Amino acid sequence: MNKPLIDTAPFERYCELPKLRFSRYVKQDLKPLEGLKRAFMFFGEEPVFSYTAVETFQADHYLQQLETFESVLSDFTNDPRVQLLYAKKIHSAMMRTKLLIAVQRGDDKRTSHYSRELFGNPSQSEADLRAEFDRMLSAAETFHVHTRPVNSALMQQMIDRVLAHYDMQNSWRIKVSHESNRFSLRHGKLMQRGNIVIPASLAISKARAARLLTHEIEVHALRTHNGRMNELGILGVGGANYLKTDEGLALYFQQQLSAPRIFAPGFWNTWALTLTSEYGFTDVFQTLFEAKKSLARRMQKDVTDSQIKDEVWQLCLRIYRGITHPGNGGNGFYKEHIYRTGMMDVERAIETHGQELLPFLFAGNVAIEDIETIESLQQTGRIPELVSKRIVREVMEMHS
Repeated sequence: MNKPLIDTAPFERYCELPKLRFSRYVKQDLKPLEGLKRAFMFFGEEPVFSYTAVETFQADHYLQQLETFESVLSDFTNDPRVQLLYAKKIHSAMMRTKLLIAVQRGDDKRTSHYSRELFGNPSQSEADLRAEFDRMLSAAETFHVHTRPVNSALMQQMIDRVLAHYDMQNSWRIKVSHESNRFSLRHGKLMQRGNIVIPASLAISKARAARLLTHEIEVHALRTHNGRMNELGILGVGGANYLKTDEGLALYFQQQLSAPRIFAPGFWNTWALTLTSEYGFTDVFQTLFEAKKSLARRMQKDVTDSQIKDEVWQLCLRIYRGITHPGNGGNGFYKEHIYRTGMMDVERAIETHGQELLPFLFAGNVAIEDIETIESLQQTGRIPELVSKRIVREVMEMHS
C-alpha cells in the first residue's frame, strides 16, 4: 500500500472482525458426496447434503459484533461517503450471517431467501434460457471443438508474464496444486499476498487460456491489486455486493478477446439456477443432462454419458450450496447467476456512461452502484489492456 488511507479508523475496526468463511460454510461436506452421488446415479435416491463446517460458526456472536460496529460507525469517520460504504458492507455481512444461520438450521427456504437478498434475481427467466438453448442447439454444428495444448507449466509462464505486465508480482504468487482441479484465485489474509492456483492436471485450449488469463488476472487480480494500492482500505477487501460487478467485468473483458460470440458465457449456471425455482434435484439434473447430451451429439464431441453426468453433478452442487434437501423444488443458491447478470449490468452501465466509467470500476473491488461515491472520493485504477492473447501466442511460439 503506497498511500495513507482515507478510511484508516473504520478499516482497522473492520479488520478486527473475525474472518467470515462464507464460501467454505455453504459448501457441502466433501466426505459423503461420493456416496450420495452413487446412490443418486444408480438408485435414484435424491441427496441430502450436510454442512458440518458451519456448525462451528458462532453466528449470534458475529451478528452482535456487526451491530456494535454499525452503532459506532460515525465515531470512526465523519465522512458520509465512507460511512455509506461501510454501512453497506456491514449490512451485507449481516445478510450472509443470517443465511448461515438458516444453513445451520437446515431451513432451505430461508437459505434461498437470503441468497436472493444477497445476489438478486437473474436477469433472464427460465423460459428465456430454454429458448436460448434451443437456438444454441440449432447452431451447434458451427461450434469448434479446440485441442488442449496448454498445460500447467505453460500456464504458469503465461501468468508470470501477465503479472509482470501489470507490476503485480508482489500481490500474487503462483501455486500448482495436485489436489484442486479448478483454476482459482485465493485471497490471502487482509492486505496480504494472494495465491493463483493452477491444477497440475490442467489441459486447455489456447483460446481458453487467454480467456482465463483475462478473466482471472486482468480483471479479478488487477481489481484487488488496484484496491490495495488506493486510499480506501475497503477497496482491497471488497465493498458490499462487489462480486456481481467483479464477475460481470471479467466476462465483459473476456468477451473482448475475439469477435462477438453468438451466445454469451454464463449460460449453464444461470439456466440451472432458474430451474430450481420450479423443479427438485432429480428433474433439474435430468433436464441439464439431456440438454448437455443433445448439444454434445450435435457438436460431435467425443464424450460419454458418464462424463456428462459428472459435469452436471458438479453444476448441481454449485446451485444447491447451503441447501440440505435439494429434492424439494423452489430452493437454490442464487450466487450462480451473477456471472451473466453481472455482465449485463456492466454492458448497460458502459452503454449509459461510456468507457470513462472503467477507471472507477477498477479502483478496487467495488460494485457499480457505488461508483458515484468512488468517483467523489477520486479513486481510480489501471484498466485491462487485454495482453493475454498476445502472451499466450508468444509463450506457445517459444515452445513450438
